[in-house]
Amino acid sequence: MRVFMPLVLAVILVLSPTAFAADAQDLLRQAQQLRDNDKSAAAAVKQHDAVDLLRQGGDWQAWRDAHIDLVYDLYLLKDNSDALTEAAALLKEARRRQDVWAQSVVLRYQGAIHQGVNAFTDAETAYQGALDAARTGRFRALEGRALISRGDLRRRQGRADDGRKDLDRALALFDAEGLPREAADARFRIGSLELERNRPHVAEPILRQVLQAGPVADRLTLAHAHRYLGGIDRDRGDRVAAREHFEAAATTYRSLDSPLGQANVADDLGRLELAAGNAAAAKRWFGDAEILYRRAGDTVWEAEAKAKREEAERAQAAGKAVVVAPVPAVAPPPPVPPVVQPPERSLEPAEKPSLSDRLVDALIEELPKIIIGVVVSLLSLLGIWLYSRLKKVVSD
Repeated sequence: MRVFMPLVLAVILVLSPTAFAADAQDLLRQAQQLRDNDKSAAAAVKQHDAVDLLRQGGDWQAWRDAHIDLVYDLYLLKDNSDALTEAAALLKEARRRQDVWAQSVVLRYQGAIHQGVNAFTDAETAYQGALDAARTGRFRALEGRALISRGDLRRRQGRADDGRKDLDRALALFDAEGLPREAADARFRIGSLELERNRPHVAEPILRQVLQAGPVADRLTLAHAHRYLGGIDRDRGDRVAAREHFEAAATTYRSLDSPLGQANVADDLGRLELAAGNAAAAKRWFGDAEILYRRAGDTVWEAEAKAKREEAERAQAAGKAVVVAPVPAVAPPPPVPPVVQPPERSLEPAEKPSLSDRLVDALIEELPKIIIGVVVSLLSLLGIWLYSRLKKVVSD
């Protein structure tokens, strides 16, 4: 019996994953509720506790997915040190298990964290690793996302041509794979890049293609496209078309409870009214923008909005119009979505491990203990046999 005890224990471990799963799922639900109530720090604590339980439970996929979400939580909290620590631990385990899907996702997260602190060399290395892992596993959607991340990095570095090449490659992948949501996001980023290059004539048809994607596109991407097109229309003097785009963007931002998006549109509408000489209306919009930037935690643009509101107040008091010089369509800074987003499980082709797969994994992990148990048992049997033989010889 001692020979098989380690094997029995390993089987029991695999057949009883619910020992930790129920508590972990409860913690994950609590974490999501906290996120929904804008309590991100408390959510990250619950998520971390759930990750620890799932690690003990031995379900790799459940632990991996929860751990990825934990890294994302820490990334959003700008807790870069802990985010990198958790990402490194997850990446190490993913490499041990040869899970290239997880490797690609985690490396892309690492790249975004490095990019956020302007460690561009480390970021590019991580993005290249994410790209290599995605190509190894032939995960075309992940390959496209890695290209978008690297393209965004190169754009920030002032390498617009290289960035455009990566974005074009990502768009080609998404179109080829029939992923219209991702393709719309890539088109928006291309249009944004072209606006930064002061080429609205190139950006406009691309951004209009984003709107043509309709409901299959991400709503936030559609709102951004409306806002940018509004800026293009405003700067060429078509205020009616500009207002329509800005109002469409504002409606979506409000429905998504995006204070930064709402603030940007309020600023856009304030500048539109200033250009038309409507100081009173401009003052109201800049006041709204000031409040919304404060809510979004953007103190720099809050101060800018305050200065514009005060300028409009002075113009209103003096009873004269304010003449403003044309401004780039991308100011304030482009509200480009984060290059790292929670991974969509639908893009992962791997199925949940079967019972036999989990049994094999557990047996591999327990193999050293099993071998030691077998050796000890055999030595014990040998000892008993030798003792009985010796006892018989002595008695004879």
